[in-house]
Amino acid sequence: MAATEIIISESGGVESRTVRPANEPRMDVRSKSDSFTAATGATPKGRGSPGQENTQSELFQVLYQCKKICQDIKTSRLPPLASRDLGKKTVSRELSDELVNAYLRTFEGVYRVLHVPTFRQEYATYWENPSEASEAFLILLQLCMVLGTSIRESPASLKSIAIRWIYEAQMWLMLPPEKSRMTLTGIQIMCLLTLAKMTCGVSADLTWVMAGSLVRTAMYIGLHRDPSHISEMTVYKAEMRRRLWATIMELNLQYAFEAGGMPLISCDDYDTLPPAELDDDKLDDSIDDVGNRIASSAVATQSSVLVQVYKSFPVRLKLLQYTNDFRVNFNYDETLRLNSELTKACRSFTQTIGDLVRRPDGTSTLFDPEGDGPITSFHISLAEVILYRCFHALHFPVLFTSFDDPKFYFSRKMCLDV
Repeated sequence: MAATEIIISESGGVESRTVRPANEPRMDVRSKSDSFTAATGATPKGRGSPGQENTQSELFQVLYQCKKICQDIKTSRLPPLASRDLGKKTVSRELSDELVNAYLRTFEGVYRVLHVPTFRQEYATYWENPSEASEAFLILLQLCMVLGTSIRESPASLKSIAIRWIYEAQMWLMLPPEKSRMTLTGIQIMCLLTLAKMTCGVSADLTWVMAGSLVRTAMYIGLHRDPSHISEMTVYKAEMRRRLWATIMELNLQYAFEAGGMPLISCDDYDTLPPAELDDDKLDDSIDDVGNRIASSAVATQSSVLVQVYKSFPVRLKLLQYTNDFRVNFNYDETLRLNSELTKACRSFTQTIGDLVRRPDGTSTLFDPEGDGPITSFHISLAEVILYRCFHALHFPVLFTSFDDPKFYFSRKMCLDV
């Protein structure tokens, strides 16, 4: 019986190849793209008739040489990949522990993707017998290690392996049958993949495109509906769905910000409740009861940062829709109104997180030597970047006008201060 194999070639192209028995004919389906031609709409000298005068200019030739160098660098970083080799490139247990722990104490505290106790249990089982691990877990583990490499000094060889892992995850999502990837594990892999591509700068300008697929896949499996409207679920299943939806909404908003595009979703498109402010070990198999769930906590938990950031999501969503909608006429009063709402949200976040990390004696848990509390300085810094960058998006459109009109001086000051 024929089987499908996907290969990423040295030139960066993707090949989908049908593997047949020796006595059957074989047909290769190849698809390659030229990013230079697609971006410029022109043909470089020596590769056909340009038909345009600017293609002969010195600037064009320099640009083409830069693109060639860039392509050569990318080719040298990525050896050919085949679908049968997924998860085969591993590292030592010591390095794996270091990278996984680095991810769990940083990004996972802001973008809640994993249930940490379950992941650690599967991780320990994997090292007892690596050959028995599922392909999905291997991809998930590799993406965690990729994000771990982004926050530590790593040699070039490890960075090359991290890029390979990113492409392996992307290949895994492409392999048929695609519907088998539409699970909570598949959603977790998509979340970590987009975050890894943005953080490591691997096709980072395309993460907004991937975010659109992520949002629609999440809606396809019903994450946009609160579990209380679907069926009777355990606290573990219900809260994991709410966490993933909140994380997806935050990632989609950040990628839209980076691309200068629309988030392509509104608060009317979903009714999923915000995640509860609970530690992972509190997610048990009891039946989820919306009426008695603990939406907030007086003490810091592993989900506190996500919950507090997500409270301002409606405000930031309106702000981004306002700034990136090409049909909206400029209205400075609306700019100031959104600025006021965002300022209140930022102050509320700072005050709430400050109370959660403050001990009864007035000292802060952020300065513990171990730094293993549920909220760390990294979590707060990343959350503040997520919140405060919206001020720049809001006021930048009137930055140059502010030089001539003192009415807009406030926007100029906000851009400089932020």
